[in-house]
Amino acid sequence: MFLSREKVRPNCNAVKVEIDWDSRQKIMKLHSVAHIVYEVFVEICGKHRLIGANVSFDKARVDFEMDQNVNEFLPQIKEKVDEIIARDLEIKTYENENEPG
Repeated sequence: MFLSREKVRPNCNAVKVEIDWDSRQKIMKLHSVAHIVYEVFVEICGKHRLIGANVSFDKARVDFEMDQNVNEFLPQIKEKVDEIIARDLEIKTYENENEPG
């Protein structure tokens, strides 16, 4: 986002916000893929406590509490995530995840 202060009316300060859509689109894609990674992780490794996550301009991260090293599962997780991404599915959002549609 780009912020700039400019006078909109006399004696009134306002902030003008312009969204950098290229950056925003990239963050949105990383956010979506973080959800995909989470679901694939749970499918392959089982349900583990989610202890953190972060989406930034150039990477996304999902942190789990797990007794064993996740490295042995990474190739399988990556393969499944890549398959899902390659399907180029439409992303839908719902106000209530329990009542989609």
